[in-house]
Amino acid sequence: MKFKIGDEVEVVWDDKGSFKYIGKTGKISNIYDNDFYCYQLDCFSCAFCEKELKLKTMNIKEQFTLSIIPEPQKSFRKVGITNGDNILTDEGLKVFSSWLLNKHAEEFKKDVVDDMVNEKK
Repeated sequence: MKFKIGDEVEVVWDDKGSFKYIGKTGKISNIYDNDFYCYQLDCFSCAFCEKELKLKTMNIKEQFTLSIIPEPQKSFRKVGITNGDNILTDEGLKVFSSWLLNKHAEEFKKDVVDDMVNEKK
């Protein structure tokens, strides 16, 4: 198998009609095995076969920048939690918010949610 879930790929498929995906990127979110591998990308509703995708590689500037970033920012960027400006990505914000809520669930319920529930009564 060429790709794995989480790999960032670039689409190289063009049906010469209304669907021109060349150059658009996404991350592999699901893999189907029906005699050949089909890959679902996180930002597309359709699946692509292996020959319609290529692994997105970092250019030399991106590689250098990543090499000098300290931890934990380096790991955050590698997995897509933050972008190159150390700002949370949309997905990163959802993951971080969920983690934060789980970590402080009791405090959040006591300080915020209980008051909201009491106001509704």
